[in-house]
Amino acid sequence: RTLLFASFPFAQLDQTGNETKSTVDKTDYYYHAHDGMYFATVFTFAYESLSKHYERESWGDEGTDDISFKGWIPPLIEARLGAYYLNVAGIYGTFAFGLGTGDIEDTYRNKEDDYERTEEASATTMRMLLGLGADFYPFQDKESLLYGLFFGLCAGFAFEAAEITTEYHFQNSDETFHNIFGRIEAGYDWWFCTRWRVGASFNYTFGGFMHTESPNYDYSGS
Repeated sequence: RTLLFASFPFAQLDQTGNETKSTVDKTDYYYHAHDGMYFATVFTFAYESLSKHYERESWGDEGTDDISFKGWIPPLIEARLGAYYLNVAGIYGTFAFGLGTGDIEDTYRNKEDDYERTEEASATTMRMLLGLGADFYPFQDKESLLYGLFFGLCAGFAFEAAEITTEYHFQNSDETFHNIFGRIEAGYDWWFCTRWRVGASFNYTFGGFMHTESPNYDYSGS
């Protein structure tokens, strides 16, 4: 995934009684960099792949269903609220929401008569997530080209669903893919004034779930 984001720190450290900070040039673009509270908006152009596996063991219906969705979300809009500490690390909470389009496929296999059926259809997808994340800035030399490079981790809960949009429907016209997710991220940001930054990053999000609806009906997915 490729991200474009802008943020501004809106909390500053109290400089009263601190003589060492009185000589800092406050017009320096890096003066507020990665220190204090901040709010960021993120626009993610994402490719999404979801899968779900059903196991049925009830009388008269012993079989499996493999349902998958693949598509694009342009964009997933995310809001982050957090705080940086001493240019080194930041912790944030995040909420994201996005809509996209793609294709859904359902392959049904019956174990008793060795029957198999595959159906395909166009679908729309919705993704919504809540999470807690952290960013790390390992390079502190402001003269270095690597200053602004960061690495991030995030985890939380995602609600995802795919709704079939063609006239021909499966047994169900929609599928849900609720999951616990993890996310790794690497990016670079530039400060163009004392309060604002813009940057780009790549991330990979992964998740999985397992659920039992009844003794004869289980599903899992990723």
